[in-house]
Amino acid sequence: MRKLLALVLIVVVVAPLILVTLGFMAVDSWILDREFYVNALSNERLYQALLTDELPRQMNREVLTEVDSLPAGALSAALRTVVTPDYLRQQAVTNINSFFDYIEGRAPAPQLYLDVTPIKTQIAGEGRDSFARALAENLPVCTAGQEAVAPGGSVMRCRPADVTVGEAAAQIEDALPRLLETAPDRIPIGEGVDVQNANWLINLTLRSQLNQAIGALLLISFLAWLVAGLIAGNTWRERLFWMGGALLLPAIPAALVGGAFLSAQAVNAIDVNLSRSISYSPTFEQAIMDVVRPALNASGSSLLGLGAALTLVGLIFIISASRMEPAYHRQGPTVLVMPGGTKAKRDQA
Repeated sequence: MRKLLALVLIVVVVAPLILVTLGFMAVDSWILDREFYVNALSNERLYQALLTDELPRQMNREVLTEVDSLPAGALSAALRTVVTPDYLRQQAVTNINSFFDYIEGRAPAPQLYLDVTPIKTQIAGEGRDSFARALAENLPVCTAGQEAVAPGGSVMRCRPADVTVGEAAAQIEDALPRLLETAPDRIPIGEGVDVQNANWLINLTLRSQLNQAIGALLLISFLAWLVAGLIAGNTWRERLFWMGGALLLPAIPAALVGGAFLSAQAVNAIDVNLSRSISYSPTFEQAIMDVVRPALNASGSSLLGLGAALTLVGLIFIISASRMEPAYHRQGPTVLVMPGGTKAKRDQA
């Protein structure tokens, strides 16, 4: 009965507690590390992909009116004349710092956005000519019956066959001020992420709370593991066997999960789920995966190391128990009652 109780305790309480603790410890090194995110978002490929696909898409959807939507390829080429990867990185770092200042209680809830005011200023100023020229060079030729400027629009969406690139560039340059008149100054970042309503984060020092949670989990896990081991056996040999097995039960899966995180299959699985959950271009999704990969590697390495270490400790307990002499219960001396009431002792053979 005691062994059954110990087994239930290990399977239902001890192993899950240890797994949760290992999970928290695996992400502890990066989950609340501001510099980790800054470094992860320093990937040049992310901003090149952003300029190629996602920024033109967002500009068409959030900045330009529907009638002024431009072909993504042409808009991308034009934006490259006024937008640099360094500018986009600075925007990303600004949003990261705003978010971390918020969750650390240093600032009110931020609105995460891409500030396009510098882009608009550049297009209306020094970069106007180069922007118009790049856009004209990359616009497709209008198909039969297609109007160069959409009804109600202000800028060319295609170039008529009888209009040269220079002529198209001049027309686009003249139309740019009208195009920018109604353009907003910000593009919201993170659809579905409502930072304003994350009130439970305000004024909390999450780093200390995470450390306290890990410490509490370690203590509770240790006590539950110790109690299960003491319940399981009558001798220390039995107890060490059970305590070692209780460590192996969560340690081996943790090491396997950590190894899986380091594999290409994990990246592919996240990539598939990312494609299903958000509507980004394939190029930009791959760039996002380049950002996600350091987190996967950090978590995987931690889980693998912690799981391996705990497996080693569990094996040491089991090997130590196997080298202990089994405890035998010795019988007491046999007492014989002789006729006449006299007693004679017969020693145990």
